[in-house]
Amino acid sequence: MKKNLLIKLMFVVFAFFAVNNIQAQCDDNSPSHTDHKKSTEQKVGDAYETSFKVFGHCEECQKKIQTAALSVNGVKSANWDIDTKQLKLSYAKDTDIQQVHKAIVAAGYSTESLKAEKKKGTKKDEECKSKKTTQKKEKSESYDG
Repeated sequence: MKKNLLIKLMFVVFAFFAVNNIQAQCDDNSPSHTDHKKSTEQKVGDAYETSFKVFGHCEECQKKIQTAALSVNGVKSANWDIDTKQLKLSYAKDTDIQQVHKAIVAAGYSTESLKAEKKKGTKKDEECKSKKTTQKKEKSESYDG
């Protein structure tokens, strides 16, 4: 009987600490999971910089992602790296980074916080897969020596 009571008490204490830990992680003072501007923003001169993942595959994707980001008022530069999938932005102080995510999704690409609607069988999808396969072949051939 005493063992059951002890086990229940230990469970209650464990649950208490687990809930407190979760609340601490979601505290109002901590950056939210979707507000990347707060969590990664850096001031560089008179501009601000941040980066986040955007999911694309090829140079054509790169052009479209960068163009979409640059279409948002206040974005000064956008550079998407094909290998790391990271989009680095330079922007004015009052720029709404969530609008950049939305512009990229509207162009057909998912970001780390917003998902684009997938359209299988589209011309873009087929071209991208073809270029991705070609790039993989070129990389593997360059390693053969």
